[in-house]
Amino acid sequence: MAVGALEGGVRSLTRRELTTGAIGVALVAALPIIILLTAARTFTVVDPFVWELHARYIAEFQGLARVFATKQLTWSLAALGLPMLLLLPAVLMALRRTTRPEVKAHLLLVLMPAAAGWA
Repeated sequence: MAVGALEGGVRSLTRRELTTGAIGVALVAALPIIILLTAARTFTVVDPFVWELHARYIAEFQGLARVFATKQLTWSLAALGLPMLLLLPAVLMALRRTTRPEVKAHLLLVLMPAAAGWA
């Protein structure tokens, strides 16, 4: 597995593993880039009333940061954010200098989708 090979650094990866990794990163990055570039045309609701509902009142269509900033703190809202606190130990472990490189690679592999879900 390529992540296990990172113990020796990026130079220990073969050309095939580097190519596969680069293609994977490009494919994962493609969706957010397309959304950023075409959001106004692709994700627009034609009916202004329905768009207003989406933009202001339906929490599922808003980011978590906006929900936390605009809503009054309740137990259900706190329960929505508490699982994100479980990411803190993993982030701190990934930032420590004493953490082995292969462990950092595994942590980052897990933390990147979790961070994307927070946005």
